[in-house]
Amino acid sequence: MKSEVRAFIKSMRPKHWIKNILILLPAIFGMKIGTADMLLKLIWGGVMFSLIASGIYIINDVHDSEKDALHPIKCKRPIAAGVLGKEKAMTGAIILLVIGFCGSIIPNRDHWLSITLILSTYIVSNLAYSIFGAKKIPVLDIVIVSLGYVLRIFLGGSISSTEISTWLFVTILCISFFMSAQKRLKEMERGTDHRDVLQDYSTYYLRAAGIVTLCAGIVFFILWAMDIGANRGGHYFPYVASGIGVLSALLYLYDAEKSDSGDPVDVILNDWVLIIMAIVFAVCFVMNI
Repeated sequence: MKSEVRAFIKSMRPKHWIKNILILLPAIFGMKIGTADMLLKLIWGGVMFSLIASGIYIINDVHDSEKDALHPIKCKRPIAAGVLGKEKAMTGAIILLVIGFCGSIIPNRDHWLSITLILSTYIVSNLAYSIFGAKKIPVLDIVIVSLGYVLRIFLGGSISSTEISTWLFVTILCISFFMSAQKRLKEMERGTDHRDVLQDYSTYYLRAAGIVTLCAGIVFFILWAMDIGANRGGHYFPYVASGIGVLSALLYLYDAEKSDSGDPVDVILNDWVLIIMAIVFAVCFVMNI
């Protein structure tokens, strides 16, 4: 029983919950975290979204268990390895989805419609990706993965009643597309991934798509930093933020090229310099230099 619980928790991919920091960004940059109640609501929203995302991961693992069993890395996942049964995994996944969905709406009844639309879009698009073959369609597979990052931003905006900056939206959109394209590129170069869609990509396309969206993301980030600086009266923030943004992008690209998987979470968590620069950026924003 204990081994199955540990296997189930591992299947939830807890390290990927770090992505839900994005939920906090609209309120932080919109200066809407003025009370402990609002902060708790956002953190709670992040926890509930983590449960939903984990439920989707498990459903995907159940659906791909036979193919994953032939993969040199994915074969170690609990469901593919046979450590966790498919029926128990699916039951647990459905429970996670229900708890996450209801738990997100109940404390935010004033915004139930927007939150319902956001979460429904995330669940439906990912089920289409995992079960109904969208991940076999070139470009669409990357779009759906990137959509998950964008929806986190909008969820945070709905919970905190914060209007999403256009520059922040396009920055996250471009950077998430770059990260997703880079991950596909590494899978293709490694030659050990069994994704059907990789047969329809070329390394030239994935590399070009990644570079184009990375450059666009950098430009939009600089425009966002200039907008923030103008609105808050910070004299040096646009310069410091732009420098940190460009350097972080170049360092991430360097790390991703050396990475075995290209997974954004692994790339970021394995580079302490990137983490330090993120902290420096946060300090500069808070101090409004």
